Formats: sequence, structure tokens, C-alpha cells
Amino acid sequence: MTMATSLPSNRKYASAPRSRGNMLVMIALVGGIIVAVVVIGIAVMLVLFSQQKGRQSADELALTLAQVLNRDDRQGQMNNLVERSRELVYASRKAYNDCVSEDFHNMEPLMRDLLEESRTGAQTVEKTRESLSEITISELRSAQRDFNERLKQAHSMNLNWMNTTQPVVKQLEVGSIDKVNSNVALSPGFPELKAMDEKSGLCDPKTGIYMGNINAKLPGADADLDFKLSSLAAPVGNTVSAARLTDVGVFQKAKVLPLAQDGSGGGANVETGAQNEKNRKEQSVDQIPSAVRVKLVVGVSAGGAQSASSNSSTSSTSKTSQTSSQPSAPLQDTLGVTTAATTGGAQPAPDLP
Repeated sequence: MTMATSLPSNRKYASAPRSRGNMLVMIALVGGIIVAVVVIGIAVMLVLFSQQKGRQSADELALTLAQVLNRDDRQGQMNNLVERSRELVYASRKAYNDCVSEDFHNMEPLMRDLLEESRTGAQTVEKTRESLSEITISELRSAQRDFNERLKQAHSMNLNWMNTTQPVVKQLEVGSIDKVNSNVALSPGFPELKAMDEKSGLCDPKTGIYMGNINAKLPGADADLDFKLSSLAAPVGNTVSAARLTDVGVFQKAKVLPLAQDGSGGGANVETGAQNEKNRKEQSVDQIPSAVRVKLVVGVSAGGAQSASSNSSTSSTSKTSQTSSQPSAPLQDTLGVTTAATTGGAQPAPDLP
């Protein structure tokens, strides 16, 4: 009788520790899930934070470079100079032809000299425009080099389980903005030239402004001369547009520029004549650019902070030895950010009301 009553009592006391053990397992499982969710949430937040910082750096760089393109309205003044030189050649050629066809043969030597001077002036203007284009690209790369130095001091995160690197300029492009004409208006003083340009489609008939990124060659004997007008926002009255960010989709690429390095290395920076010529060709563009497009990347790695930082700063040989000494390499990826900006518009021409 005594043994019959003791068996149910033992089962009752044995089930209590088992229930407490199941509860502890459930608590540990729920706690682990909560910790995992928090860690994933923090990781996503840090990735978004890094992308936002990369976006800010890209926007800042694009605006900085865009302001270089038309600094002191040099591009707008060059467009006006090219158009005035074109008018001078046209007027000189017309005066010379009128002198030869009519009874003003005594004036022919003077008209010929004026024509030759206007043609020589047009060639000088074109060489100056090419030089301005090279100077603009050179200053653009110099500004990008200075920004690289600033990026080296930029933010980076190094945690035990997640790391990000400083933003790095991956690609730099120059070009213009779609459907933006030049800043040069048709001259009312030459109705024949105006009619000819409207017929040939060199200008916008609605606004009376020359198209952007064109070579407005003259017909006939002066067709060997170049009159290149770059795309640049024209002033509206006395209102001039400022440098601003723009949509990446409306950017028209003209050239991808080689990225400027930090310039360190001492004597290695001494360039030969052949290297100077190569750099000059790399920096030459057909039209003076009025917009830039920049791509920045931010490295993100999941793993040890020590391994991630060494991966971003060592060479390929050190990476190989590092991989062999570690059981597993960290997971790596990059976040790319692309932005575009256009330069400020042209000032009103000084000889126009």
C-alpha cells in the first residue's frame, strides 16, 4: 500500500525540473532571436548611414568640381568671343567679295588685309579655346586630388563584426546637360547670317540662341575655320543660374577622365616631354564641359576589424599571405553612389543691352 502511493509522488516531483528546463530553453531561444534582430537592424542602419555619408561626399565633390568649370564666367566669355570672331570673319569676307565684284578695286588690298586678320584672329581664338579647355580639365583634376586628401580624413567604422572604409572616387566624367543650348544669342546686326544659321539649324528659332556643343562653321572659303560653342545656360535678363546638382539621367557624357592621384612619390612625379604630351591628350576634350558626373564607392565588410582594415590598405601579396594565415576571409561588398552637377550659367554679354 505504501509503494502504491509513492510512485505518483515521484512522477510529480520529476516533472518540475523538466518544466523549468523547457522554460529556460524557450527564454534563451527568444532572447537569441531578439539579439539577432537587433544586430541585423544595427547592421542595416550602419549600411544606410555609410551610404548616406557617401552620398553627401559625392554631392559635395560634384558641386565643387562644377564650380570650377565656369569659374569667373570664363566659359561664357569664350563662347561670346567665338561668336564675335565668327561675325568678324563673315563681315570681312562679305566686304571683300563686295569690293572685288564691284568697282572698288582700289580697296581690295585693304579688304584682303582685314580678311586675313580676321581669319588669323579666329585661329587664335580657337587655340585659346583649346588652351582654356585643357586648363579647365587640369583644374578639375587638381580639385579632385585635393578632395581625395580630404576623403582620407573622412569617416570610417571599425567594429568587431562590421567595418566600412572611407569613400573613394571611382569614376569622374565630364560632359553637359541634355537640351541645354549655348549662352550666345543671334546677332541682329547681320540679317543674312541670322537667316543662314536659322536655315542650317545652328540656332533655336524659339529663343534665338545658338545650340550647344556645335561647330558653327561658315560656308564657302572660310569653312576651314572652327567656331565651337559649348553648352552653357544662358542668362534670363540679369538672372544667372547657379551651380547645382542635377539628375544623373540628363547628363551627357563627353569623356571619362583619368583619376588624379595624391601626387606623393617625390622624384617619380617628374614628367618627360612624352608624358606631358600624353597627359595633354588625356585632358583634351572637343568642347569645354559644363557638367560633371561622379561615382564614389564605400567598402563594407562583415568580419574582424583588423582583417578588414588590412584588406583595404595592403597590396595583393600581403592579401595572399593574410588569407593563408586566417581560417576565413571577411565578407566584403561596396556601396556605389553616383551624382551629377552642372556649372553656373553665363553672365550677360557686355556688348548687349
